[in-house]
Amino acid sequence: MKEFILELIFGYTAYAWLLLALGLLILELSTPVLFFFIAFACGAACAAVAAFLDFSIIFQVWVVLISSTLCYIAIKSFFATHKTKNLDNKSNVEALIGQEAIVVEPISVNQPGVIRVKRELWGAILRDGSMLQIGTVVKIVDIQGNKLVVRSL
Repeated sequence: MKEFILELIFGYTAYAWLLLALGLLILELSTPVLFFFIAFACGAACAAVAAFLDFSIIFQVWVVLISSTLCYIAIKSFFATHKTKNLDNKSNVEALIGQEAIVVEPISVNQPGVIRVKRELWGAILRDGSMLQIGTVVKIVDIQGNKLVVRSL
């Protein structure tokens, strides 16, 4: 009976390693941007290969430890060298600052107007005390609430 239990435990270690690798991959998918469990899933897959080749359980554990460590180092170095080079990329409305626009409705000091930026209409207010007529080219210098702050060129 004892031999049967040992054969049952050690006879299916390759499948156990594969199940562990699959579970770790599922865990990796449930933790976005972490990239931690995939190294251990790689180690478990390598141990499954060692188990299918009939290596001892101690050798399989060493394969898991070494291959997981190497995979973790490889992933860490990959992401260290492929970081985003320009972290000051502006998006959404902040990307409009510095753009040129055309006045669609007149803008005065006390009255906001409308400008066209890249086929979009935006409410605009003046930075200086002048008045801008329709068709005037302006530059967007800031954002105040839901309005763009402009100045004439």
